[in-house]
Amino acid sequence: KAELVISVAGQRPCIIANTATGITRWLKTVSEHALIAMESTGNYHAFLAQLAYLHGLTVYIFNARDVFYYARALGSRAKTDNIDAEVIVRYLQGHQSSLQAWQPFTPLATTVASTVVASRSSDHSPERFTPGLYRRGSIRCRYPSVATWI
Repeated sequence: KAELVISVAGQRPCIIANTATGITRWLKTVSEHALIAMESTGNYHAFLAQLAYLHGLTVYIFNARDVFYYARALGSRAKTDNIDAEVIVRYLQGHQSSLQAWQPFTPLATTVASTVVASRSSDHSPERFTPGLYRRGSIRCRYPSVATWI
């Protein structure tokens, strides 16, 4: 995606460029106590998550399916980036106490994840994941024997 739709509670969504310059410029305007939440969208969210984390902000990454069903429960029938951004804000506001903030993988976990991905690339499995995009601990469900020494 060339652009990101940003929604701040109580304000209309805005659009920024999905580039290092665009994201960094926007992050400089964000309060140091702000919470950054986004939908997991393939790899499109990864750059924003990494930069926000490096700026010292608390980052949450939501499963796109959870956001979809939450929007549906709110009665939203349309699906646009602006609506999604506003739904993500509402989801964060309503569930923050039960959510775990995202953290990038440690270097060791990234190496292990890359190895797992490389070893699975020949089986065309839909269960592949991209290293470095998920919070620490998420690997435990699918790869418990690997996670015990990470």
